[in-house]
Amino acid sequence: MKQTSPYIFYKEVAASENLEFADLRKYPCDPQLLSDRLKDEYIKNEAIPWKKTDNGVLIATSSINDNLKVWALENYDGNYHFAITTPFDINYSINTLFAEKKYYRSQG
Repeated sequence: MKQTSPYIFYKEVAASENLEFADLRKYPCDPQLLSDRLKDEYIKNEAIPWKKTDNGVLIATSSINDNLKVWALENYDGNYHFAITTPFDINYSINTLFAEKKYYRSQG
């Protein structure tokens, strides 16, 4: 049985759902979209705001479920859409971006 990398697997999931694939390594999240108060919720929901579009905020996630939809509606007033990415890329992005924010605050 051939193994598939998570990157390829989630890229195929995105294609099968007609959603954009969020390559967070190549195109990182817009740090201006992040909220310190939502950091724990990003982790809990395995979702992070990726970029702003004409239709609102594009949220990168590895799995769309009812809890995530409710959370997105409450925090983005219905002005959001989903993109698919790997769980690793979400966690890496959260940790990296918030570490950078903390670093830059301490330098100011």
